Amino acid sequence: MLKNSRNMLQYADLHIHSEFSDGSYSFPEIISNAAKNSIACISITDHENVEIYACPEFENYCGNIEIIKGVELSVSYQGKEVHLLGYFNNGLDKSVLSVWADMKKERFLRAMSILEKLKELGINLDTEEFKEFVKDSSVSRMHIAVFMQKKGFISSLSDAFNKYIGEGCPAYIPRKRFNFEQGVEFLKKQGALVFLAHPVISGLDPFLKELAVSGIDGIEAFYPSHSPEKTKYYLDFASRYNLLVSGGSDCHGEFKNNANIGTVKLPYEYVEQIKQAKR
Repeated sequence: MLKNSRNMLQYADLHIHSEFSDGSYSFPEIISNAAKNSIACISITDHENVEIYACPEFENYCGNIEIIKGVELSVSYQGKEVHLLGYFNNGLDKSVLSVWADMKKERFLRAMSILEKLKELGINLDTEEFKEFVKDSSVSRMHIAVFMQKKGFISSLSDAFNKYIGEGCPAYIPRKRFNFEQGVEFLKKQGALVFLAHPVISGLDPFLKELAVSGIDGIEAFYPSHSPEKTKYYLDFASRYNLLVSGGSDCHGEFKNNANIGTVKLPYEYVEQIKQAKR
């Protein structure tokens, strides 16, 4: 376990997924990996799910790792799927728990429909076995891809998305989502600071100026697929539009092992700025 971590190791990873959504790591495993990889501060940002912050382990297993409560919300903007990161959200309040529960249910029903489409394509995945595999997590297409690979229908996770369940593919089913403005408002009503996640992946560069004045508080500048040039571009953009900066690995554990916790190390000075903005 880390000792005096905030004094010794001035790095953070503010984009991590747990077994409560589409990551493979439990809470203790996340804490252990953060310590091993010199990370002093983390945020677990599960997809439309804040249940990890209610689990008993959360209060008892933090050690010296600082934790900022977070969540990742999928929204729609200009016909694109866009992800928002909410930090310091009060998502466990009764007033919004039912909304999170509805999103979780919608994710599950969508997954069942995708399995039906895959069956029509000759990929017969046992529904009950899949339910056991995902347990009580917030189900995503990543779960389906991993399950397809486990059952030998694909050789890589990218095959699942490129051939079957990615947008435009034969088994793809779109999700019901807030539009961008609704998503920002939903998170802000929970007291969250709202950040635009991985703008490169979402193809948002042409829209950044519009989004900068749309109510967001910051942008995820540090990310595994951001080149040094792109990172500098987003840092300059954040400075120009007075936005906060976040960053993280987008770790999914063994389900997406090219980006473990600490793959991206956010300098702690940006965490201080986020905390100051919250105060």
